[in-house]
Amino acid sequence: MGCGIWHPEGKTLKAVREAIVARSAEWKRAKESKAMARHFEMGGDSLKRPPRGYDPEHPLIEDLKRKDYVVSSPLTEKELLASNFMTTFAARLRATAPFMEFLTKAVGLKW
Repeated sequence: MGCGIWHPEGKTLKAVREAIVARSAEWKRAKESKAMARHFEMGGDSLKRPPRGYDPEHPLIEDLKRKDYVVSSPLTEKELLASNFMTTFAARLRATAPFMEFLTKAVGLKW
């Protein structure tokens, strides 16, 4: 299962990057929460070099180099077939709420 923004258009990608620069502490909390770290990992494509206009020494440069802002969590066959699957699924989705809230607000949408 996964969530985030996959291959956003240039304007959207810039908005996310600008939000990361402007609200770095909030971004770090959202992507590094214990609940997220327990089940999810970042994925997607990244640039090899920093994007034009961003400080190559920025502490979050690896995040700024991303072309995708997605996280995924593998589910085992046992988890998928369990009677409590929806509970497990919902709990994992709740863990992504700060991450998704950050991305949603970064692109100017209401959370």
